[in-house]
Amino acid sequence: MQKLKQQTQQGFTLIELMIVIAIIGILAAVAFPAYQDYVKRAQVITAFAHMRDIGNRGVEYWIANGRFPPSEQNVPGVDFWLSQHGTYYVAIDINMGGSNPDPANTMEIILSVTDKIYPGGVLSLRATLDAKRNVIWTCGQMSYDNIPNEYLPPNCRR
Repeated sequence: MQKLKQQTQQGFTLIELMIVIAIIGILAAVAFPAYQDYVKRAQVITAFAHMRDIGNRGVEYWIANGRFPPSEQNVPGVDFWLSQHGTYYVAIDINMGGSNPDPANTMEIILSVTDKIYPGGVLSLRATLDAKRNVIWTCGQMSYDNIPNEYLPPNCRR
């Protein structure tokens, strides 16, 4: 009687490798768009955090002087944020009067995000005072706000 030699498998077959590569490709095709959305959302939230910092500095001015700053040059430390454009935003505009109904009691920060985040995207953050002189923040609610809801922070969604 002859002993049959048992052959043991030494590696993966070509078919098995092709199946694994196909599965990885399908997973990547599903995950990549979701990843890009998460990156955009993080960039918008970072830009919004910059706006909140400027807003908090305006509130500091309001606490010290009883009114919001008369111009953006009066916001403490705003020069730093105005000079940081390029990564998340192309422009920050701070309105203390003009279209605001009560310039002494209203401050509006308008941010234009870069095209890589959302082409032509604009987000606003407005501080107003209620009857008890508490600061009330609203964001993403102006007519020129055009960044889609899925990219906005949860408290700014329309």
